[in-house]
Amino acid sequence: NPTNYGGAGSACFIPETLITMADGSEKQISEIELGDVVKSEIGESTVEGIDIHIRKETVYSINDSGHFVTANHPFKTTEGWKAIDPKGSMKDHGVEADRLIVGDTILTLDGEERVTTIEAGNDVTKVYNLRLDNEHVYYANGYLVHNEKNVGDGSLGDPRSGKPVNEGRPKRKTPMRNYKKGYYGEGNSPMKNYKKGYYGA
Repeated sequence: NPTNYGGAGSACFIPETLITMADGSEKQISEIELGDVVKSEIGESTVEGIDIHIRKETVYSINDSGHFVTANHPFKTTEGWKAIDPKGSMKDHGVEADRLIVGDTILTLDGEERVTTIEAGNDVTKVYNLRLDNEHVYYANGYLVHNEKNVGDGSLGDPRSGKPVNEGRPKRKTPMRNYKKGYYGEGNSPMKNYKKGYYGA
């Protein structure tokens, strides 16, 4: 799997989170590869990038889901997009969301699920998110969620080769927001598609 280290503050899932594939099977998000096809709300979408964030994150459970998601990840509900931290949802996804609270109804793979509990769990140190084409939504642990923002302008992996541009972490204590991420130019691909950042060996 490509190991693309994304910017601080992005909404994510723990490695064991189950993603529903286009054929109806499930795969842990840590095992997803570039080019995999996942089930979306209407049809299907292809994975164009995978973000892996190595830092301390508090994750939350919804009902009996187990603690699996960061507070700023937007869920699709019967009333539109909602997140435990809606301000973070706008900042990190560009998705305008209301606050997700007990009593809301989330769209799921099987239909709908009313939220009865939202609980914070222990901190984790590695979380994942996907970047998709097409619908930009996928199912995580059966819940319909939004993908990472700005597809094609945030994954450090090269989707043509399936290889990561960088497997290291920044050597300097530079805020990860200083990564302006994109793809390396090849052939006639303009280098402007690659925006500079600091890279570790």
